[in-house]
Amino acid sequence: MMRRSKVSILRWVVLLGMCTLFGCGGAQFGQVSGQVTLDGKPLPDIAVRFEDEGGSAAIARTDKSGHYEMRYTVDQIGAPVGNHKVTIFTPAPLSEGTGERAKAEIVPAKYNTKSALTQEIKSGKQTCNFELTSKP
Repeated sequence: MMRRSKVSILRWVVLLGMCTLFGCGGAQFGQVSGQVTLDGKPLPDIAVRFEDEGGSAAIARTDKSGHYEMRYTVDQIGAPVGNHKVTIFTPAPLSEGTGERAKAEIVPAKYNTKSALTQEIKSGKQTCNFELTSKP
């Protein structure tokens, strides 16, 4: 009986050690913040979206100085570790009843609908600034 409980304890210790080293079912996240500018001027009230290769996305909105802090969920700050496609766009509600955008897109298409921007996220804190230009 004593030997069996020692084996059970040993199994739990090994399992706990593996969870510490490799994580228990959760993705690793990097804390990401930065600034978005267009032609050298801060872009306020703009959405920044990081989409990983699995299709999961983290999103942020810039403040009046163009600064953002990425969030994966309400409770999870950051973005999953790995490579991400980045899209930057003007978040705009639809006009009531028309289905049309209530606000014009101010970010050039090369950063949103035609974005080729990518960003690698590593664990820990990091700054990812985006210096956009309106010129083709």
